[in-house]
Amino acid sequence: MSDVLVVPELTGIGSEVPKTQSLDDSLGTLQKVDTPYGDINCFVQGNPNNKHNLLMITYHAAGLNHRSCFGNFFGASSCAGILESIQVVHIDAPGQGENAPGYTSENGYPTLEQLVEQVDSVADHFKAKRLILVGAGSGGYILTKYALEHQGRVGALCVIGSSLHSGGWLEWAYNGVSNLQIDIGGTMTNFAANNILSGLFSPRTLSDNLDLVTTYKDYLVNRMNPGNLSMHIKSVSRRNDLTPKFDKTVKVPILFVYGSEAPEFREMEESIYTLDQTRTSFVEIRGCGILSHEEHPARVGQSLILFLQGQGFLLHLITTPE
Repeated sequence: MSDVLVVPELTGIGSEVPKTQSLDDSLGTLQKVDTPYGDINCFVQGNPNNKHNLLMITYHAAGLNHRSCFGNFFGASSCAGILESIQVVHIDAPGQGENAPGYTSENGYPTLEQLVEQVDSVADHFKAKRLILVGAGSGGYILTKYALEHQGRVGALCVIGSSLHSGGWLEWAYNGVSNLQIDIGGTMTNFAANNILSGLFSPRTLSDNLDLVTTYKDYLVNRMNPGNLSMHIKSVSRRNDLTPKFDKTVKVPILFVYGSEAPEFREMEESIYTLDQTRTSFVEIRGCGILSHEEHPARVGQSLILFLQGQGFLLHLITTPE
């Protein structure tokens, strides 16, 4: 493999993330983008006038939105150079924005395939010639599927804590109970909220960093529309296994970033060996779950920049090891 980097567990769980994290800071300017499956909200940051016409697109994990999934990461000093150099567009999946109204459409909530197609509408809207994709959790699956189907357009892909396999029975069971409770009661239940959080954070973070977890739980319970979230989880849960498509014909350079305690860590560590190893890097962040980029933004930010520089992007940026 071209690069296997293990980032050791930090002595302080919250050494890069304050114990009380604010989820109130805005990430860029809102632009609504028309797609064949309804308008979606995009939040735009960075430099739209970069000479290479590069566009970075992010996609959040289920249970989150652009702000709660990427706010700490892109607010860190390690990502300042990215924002100064290229334009970054954060996609909010339909109905997943803060305090979003109930999702209504004659055609129902977009399927997983339609969510992937919406990414192409975003790329077209911003007239991007070359894409850098950064996805976490289910957002990483959506962007990986898009990259495999549009290899000529994607210059690099970063997958953070995502399962690229089909969902297992345990996942289906827990999500099924959560969705049933939400659909019947119309509110975010404690079981449903804990089920989502247990998939995002490591057991140690859940027990030792209560301020951080409480902040995310409060956001999930009080600012996310539970009915919309239930529909989104149902769509992204109907995923197929993408790893059979991992072979030497995949030309998109991919950086896999996984917390060592993420549920998908071992299965993905084994799966990526079928890819072209000259184009693939794997970074392990010890002691983290899916949201390793939010728990330790500096380390993941530096890894992302170094990876992109290996593909010929952002060569002017200087990263300083901590």
